Amino acid sequence: MSSLRILPLLCLFLLYSSFCWAALMNSTVDDTSPDSRGAKIRFFPPDAWNFGSGCKNSPCWVQLDTNQLYQGTWHESIFSAGERVNGHANQVLNVTLGFSGTALYVYCVLARTTTRPAGNSDMTFYIDGQFVGALQKPAPGTSGYDYDVPVYVNTTLSHGFHTFVLQNGHPGNPNSLVILDRIVYSYDNESSTTTSSDPVNTSSAGSSQNSSSTNIAVIVGPAVAIPLAAILLGFIYYMRRRRRQRSFIPETAEVSLVTPYMLSQSSSGNTTPSPSPSPGNSSRSKLAHNPLAQASPLPTPLIPPIPPPTYSETFAGPQTSHCHHEC
Repeated sequence: MSSLRILPLLCLFLLYSSFCWAALMNSTVDDTSPDSRGAKIRFFPPDAWNFGSGCKNSPCWVQLDTNQLYQGTWHESIFSAGERVNGHANQVLNVTLGFSGTALYVYCVLARTTTRPAGNSDMTFYIDGQFVGALQKPAPGTSGYDYDVPVYVNTTLSHGFHTFVLQNGHPGNPNSLVILDRIVYSYDNESSTTTSSDPVNTSSAGSSQNSSSTNIAVIVGPAVAIPLAAILLGFIYYMRRRRRQRSFIPETAEVSLVTPYMLSQSSSGNTTPSPSPSPGNSSRSKLAHNPLAQASPLPTPLIPPIPPPTYSETFAGPQTSHCHHEC
């Protein structure tokens, strides 16, 4: 494929990439506060979840490094089948988020310990009431925590509003722990703002920041793509026109060569025309278009021969003059 055919495809690709880049954005929802579009994480039952370091429901066994958390906060809950650890024995605990987007990323902290706290993980994930995945992982039995773990990722959501649910535990199963840090979703900045059954007023600072980032993305994308596309199209037009001019040669521009006739002097003094060596097939085709080349050669001039002088065959000696005194 020639370069002239590749350039239009490249141009379309750059335009498509620019507009896609301008349209897709990410929004992070912290466990304690909504994002600038009004999306907020909700916990059920509310009294079964502890808020970060401000633990109110004893025992508060989870102690994390806030420097490794988004905005330094987290929410935790322990599912217990038989013990009334959090006041809700054998009851599943849920995290819910309503959002408008096409991708979702859920980040948690996983405990390595088996006691205080019991770090077993038993999570089930639902989107719009449909089961979409699960994470069941026993704790390795060592000390410490694993931060910033993406426990659930979905990048193939249809465009529109979705409801995400994280369920902690199953009735009759062993104890399990969930430590939620944040949830991130991707959305089209031309779509409407996320709505929720329990709307939350967004701060003016958050709204200004989101509006500014959206406007910059919408302006910068076309501003870069359109001039670049114009330059590429102009270059393509110039190259094609130049290529056509080089390939076009009119028939009248062909120069027909005339085969000259050389005059040679014969030994007898006669001048006769002597044609040049016969041309090839291509030369004959060119001479066929030349009226001068088709003219008949000049006629050979007729010069009568001059006879040589005659002499007697024998020499009889001096002849006697018949004249006397008159000669």
